Amino acid sequence: MHDALSALRTLGRSAVIAAMAAAAIMTGAAAASAAPAGQAAPRVAQAELAAAQPAMMVRCHGTARRCWARVSLAGGASNRLVVIRLTGRHLRLHWVQVRPRSSRGAYNLSHGHYTHRRWRYAVTLNAVQGNPRRAHLTLHFRAPARG
Repeated sequence: MHDALSALRTLGRSAVIAAMAAAAIMTGAAAASAAPAGQAAPRVAQAELAAAQPAMMVRCHGTARRCWARVSLAGGASNRLVVIRLTGRHLRLHWVQVRPRSSRGAYNLSHGHYTHRRWRYAVTLNAVQGNPRRAHLTLHFRAPARG
């Protein structure tokens, strides 16, 4: 395995990223076992992984107080970065709706966070490939109640 990694290093950084993305990216344990003794395991930064699979940009429809974004689940997704352009800076994720109901439990949203001074919400999407063509998530955002 060490010989394969050293060969990939000589090809260049972008080739290494593409090869690791295509090979379903080694887990931390596999990478640690592949590293030679006394050296740290090779790691790929999240930004480099995002370059291997482009982010899905979604527009949020609505007002500065509430909006909704529709994300397709058709065909599945594996660690797909979804970036939602919000209509206001004070919006928070209120609830997630899935259609059709048979797709409930066939997806996972993780690592949700705000970026670009809270004008965007980024989340990682995983979805099974067996979702129907019309399957989608609707993410609803609302501003907190004025007190």
